[in-house]
Amino acid sequence: VVGYMSPFTDEPKDWENYDVFGDVHPLLQNDSYYEQMKFQADILMRQSSLIEGFPLTIINPPTVIGNKDTGVTEQLAGFGLFIKIIRQGLLPIIPGGKSYRLPVINRDVLANFIIETLFQSPQQMVTYTLVKDKQIDLALPDLMKIVRTSMNMSVPKITVPLSLKKKIMTLGGSRITGISKDSLNFITDRYFDNQQIKKDYPASLAELS
Repeated sequence: VVGYMSPFTDEPKDWENYDVFGDVHPLLQNDSYYEQMKFQADILMRQSSLIEGFPLTIINPPTVIGNKDTGVTEQLAGFGLFIKIIRQGLLPIIPGGKSYRLPVINRDVLANFIIETLFQSPQQMVTYTLVKDKQIDLALPDLMKIVRTSMNMSVPKITVPLSLKKKIMTLGGSRITGISKDSLNFITDRYFDNQQIKKDYPASLAELS
């Protein structure tokens, strides 16, 4: 299980011959040390699987929140940090805009999917990205509206490019607020390939909604 921001797929050309103990992979150069080590481990597991000849199932979940019945979440990072930033009034703007989102998955949905895959017998390496299609996922402005309305807070009207917001955090915003610029990394406009789960577990993909 490795985060959905991992840039690596089942295509060996990007990682097969890379020395993870010698240097940081070029695709990870702009990531935080935490992200780098996490995704270097992704490479190492894939390489070991290829060398030893055992089929590896990789699951890429987005930000994990509470169970589907209550939505309660206890973690301090990810979505919990997003809520904290809003509650403290540190996000008076919409970072990124309508093309951005914060993909999430309920922890019970993720647990059920992991258990389901344990009873399968894959013949080759396979990666499942548990992210909803962008067109049916909540855009970040809509998510912020729901969160702020539930807290009886006004909804921001101004949209600021995410790159500018990160630059502000780098130039002193992080020191003032106590929040790292890396905390914005879970906000994304990337496309995530979920075709494999659509093919093998269409019912599980429907459960993400």
